[in-house]
Amino acid sequence: MSTVKSETRFIEKAMNAIADPCRLSIVLEISRKGELCCGDVQNLTGLSQPTCSHHIKLLS
Repeated sequence: MSTVKSETRFIEKAMNAIADPCRLSIVLEISRKGELCCGDVQNLTGLSQPTCSHHIKLLS
């Protein structure tokens, strides 16, 4: 795969990951606070544990 195609695919995946408001909130909190566990993310975002875990899994 060419470099341009690889870079385009990487950017596409990153944009899709943060397109969801829950995932964007998680990414923003991690960028503000640094490494966080799921419980910390729950407290900061107000997401339930299953929702939080689901979105963290999709981001990884």
